[in-house]
Amino acid sequence: MKISTKLYAGFTAVAVLVIFVGYVAANMSQDALEHSTGEQSAVLLANILKDMGDVLEGEIYAFHMFTTNPLLTESLHASNTVFAAMNDTEAYINAQDAAWQSTASVTPFMESLLVNALAVELRRRLDFGFQQTGHNVYGEIFVTNAYGANVAQTGKTSDYRQNDEVWWQEAVRDGISIQQVAYDESANIYSTDIGIRVDQDGEFLGVLKLVLNIERVLDIVDETQEASKYPSTRFVLLDANTKVIHDSKNEYAVLSQYPHTLPGLSYAINEKKLRVYEQMQHPRSVLTDLGWSLLVEYDTSEVFRDVQQLRRVLILFTVFIMSLAVLIGLCISNSISKPIRKLTETIESISTGNLKGTVEKKLLDDESEIGELARSFDRTLVSLKLAMHEQKPFEKKNQ
Repeated sequence: MKISTKLYAGFTAVAVLVIFVGYVAANMSQDALEHSTGEQSAVLLANILKDMGDVLEGEIYAFHMFTTNPLLTESLHASNTVFAAMNDTEAYINAQDAAWQSTASVTPFMESLLVNALAVELRRRLDFGFQQTGHNVYGEIFVTNAYGANVAQTGKTSDYRQNDEVWWQEAVRDGISIQQVAYDESANIYSTDIGIRVDQDGEFLGVLKLVLNIERVLDIVDETQEASKYPSTRFVLLDANTKVIHDSKNEYAVLSQYPHTLPGLSYAINEKKLRVYEQMQHPRSVLTDLGWSLLVEYDTSEVFRDVQQLRRVLILFTVFIMSLAVLIGLCISNSISKPIRKLTETIESISTGNLKGTVEKKLLDDESEIGELARSFDRTLVSLKLAMHEQKPFEKKNQ
């Protein structure tokens, strides 16, 4: 194999090695960035879900404290006493419930539940929430007695009997009940129903219900969305049935089924999207049991922009290195093969009997190994010429 070929092969091997190392480095950088983004986003989601849980916990705590309010407990004691004295409590509740649902207007009986002292206090709390936030924190608040009948309310409810409702039964059984998000038509809000059992000295008095507007919870997501450095960032809050509670990029997706498969791990790349998924975990088990989860997704073109830029730079650098390798190989090859070729031509000329040939002065002045070879050959050539010169007189004398 020619020296030039070996040189080209060597420099090409170096260039290929540079490409390989760069490719591996770029892939490792992307994997590291994917892992880092996934881990950081998982922590972010966990913090958002915790803040959401804390908002819900704050509302639960505030109204749980309200269950000890004398006005509330006295009102429920009075109502339970009246119902206990009835001959047929169930028949009375059924009759009132039928009349309640048969009319769209507010009857005097309904009015009495809207204007009593407890109802006024409930409405004060409802109005205070609006004054503090600028929107309806609560769709409605009302209280039932131990028999499941309304005692006081901030607005006309859909029915009078409540003990046939799941939220009421769960609150009585577990002390608290939180329902999945639904649209409240009367208040025109998306809300979650929270039921809190009212007890006094071990006696069950009734249930307090608040219809909580989830806008306060969603504000936490929207604030995080605005602070994101990636324009494509999209947060999706899901309920236990993977129905959309909130989509930061599509307000019309609420209560629709989430169309994608949730990541099996905390994060995954699919369809050019990096998706990170986290479920709500909260010290209050009822909030964990609520089953809410939060997902954030980014366009990979944004997340891995720096890595992709690195790859483009790597391609340009590789082209430059290969071009430089070819140029250097060509120069080195010429600097080696050209003198050797000239020296070879001189040797071939002398081998035919032409002792007039000489080694170029440029080769003799060369300080490299080729120069040493040229000078060694030149000394041999001089010795050969001297030997030939001395042999000629000897041949003439013998003749």
